[in-house]
Amino acid sequence: MTPAAGRVEFDGRTGRVRLTQATFDRLVAWSRGEGPADGGDVAALREAGALAGEGPAHPALAAGLRAVTEPVCRLRLTLTDATGGAHAGDGWVRGDAAALLLDLPGDSAGRRDLLAFHPSFLPAAIARTVRLGPRPGGASGPPVRLAADALEDLLSADPARRGAAAARVPNVLTRTAAERLAAATWRVWRAGMTWTGAGGAPAGREVRVADGGEEGLFLVESDGERGTLRPSTPTAVWRLLIRLLPDTAELG
Repeated sequence: MTPAAGRVEFDGRTGRVRLTQATFDRLVAWSRGEGPADGGDVAALREAGALAGEGPAHPALAAGLRAVTEPVCRLRLTLTDATGGAHAGDGWVRGDAAALLLDLPGDSAGRRDLLAFHPSFLPAAIARTVRLGPRPGGASGPPVRLAADALEDLLSADPARRGAAAARVPNVLTRTAAERLAAATWRVWRAGMTWTGAGGAPAGREVRVADGGEEGLFLVESDGERGTLRPSTPTAVWRLLIRLLPDTAELG
């Protein structure tokens, strides 16, 4: 990547851009023809090579910006890692392009990664971000049902909170299962897609997963009062990611 005063980095091979949220906002405004054409963040983008002349310097970036400014669907991605760190991503999708803006944990400048690709690659991009893939062992057995607040405690990054929650639910977990769940190093993530449905009504789908590493994957379901941990597999979760995008009949 080509740096510009430490603010912007641009990969001329892929069209990937590393930039702050403020610079991204300015890039989007520039792509809409709003504000000055040079100076400030725009100058940094030009210096890094992301902009050339009157447009983006890479076809993928140009397509991705069209998705951002004219989206058919919006994606929100959140992830809490095993240490309790929270990371997020935003996505935009239209028929011919998709863009993802992802947090960069540990980046001293607080920058994010802007990626652009065809919508058919979106499930793979989400899977790569949340580290979905094969693993030894796995979850099995019937769904675990419990109070919604107990479920949130059980998935906490705090071992003490997690252990206390496991001790409170002996009626739905065997002692061995509770101990395993309490000891697991959970990574919890959610991918939610929204769009305008038939008749102009808001519509959407989401996938929420608790990833316990070798303890396996669980689909997380909650209605605000009751929660469920449903044992799953990477293949089943992958299929749900594919189904996040609406079909033509679901769009308004």
